[in-house]
Amino acid sequence: TSYTLTVNLFRFALSLYPPADTVGAGNDTSTVVTTSLISPTSQTVTFSAERVPPDASVSFSPENCEPTCSPTMTVSTSTSTPTDNYQIDVIGSAEGGTEDTVVYSVRVTDVPDQITDLVAATDALGNQINLSWSAPFEGSNAITQYRIYRGTSPDGEGSTPIGTTSSTNYTDTGLSFGTVYYYK
Repeated sequence: TSYTLTVNLFRFALSLYPPADTVGAGNDTSTVVTTSLISPTSQTVTFSAERVPPDASVSFSPENCEPTCSPTMTVSTSTSTPTDNYQIDVIGSAEGGTEDTVVYSVRVTDVPDQITDLVAATDALGNQINLSWSAPFEGSNAITQYRIYRGTSPDGEGSTPIGTTSSTNYTDTGLSFGTVYYYK
């Protein structure tokens, strides 16, 4: 008498999109946890997280699923979550000890980032410059005003703003034709 034993090992792999994010303290961020089936058989995978930032929590929706599936992981920070860079271990576990782990990078901040994509354009007469930029990530503090500083040499913009704006553009007028201006 002979017997045949076929063993189908359950295997899966996790991936994240996006794999990293920046969040203001007191706000939430989320990522999709794609759970891909590698083996021919499937079973339920349950999700958990380790190395969660202080005063923050992690939830999954749904909390478990059978691959291939894509639950959403939400990281909820509080206003007391310290600003820092964190590496959260995202763990998928199945019966029999099968696991996979991926790392979600989260930067918690409470101050806005710097502006990006600054464009300066002169008018036809060269006596004004129109500045425009992309709004930065705000952190947990909403940006209510941009201060504009001008100088005629690099790092010579001074400490007194020439103007303020609540929008992402500003027109600097009354300039001298042919003079190079620097802004911050």
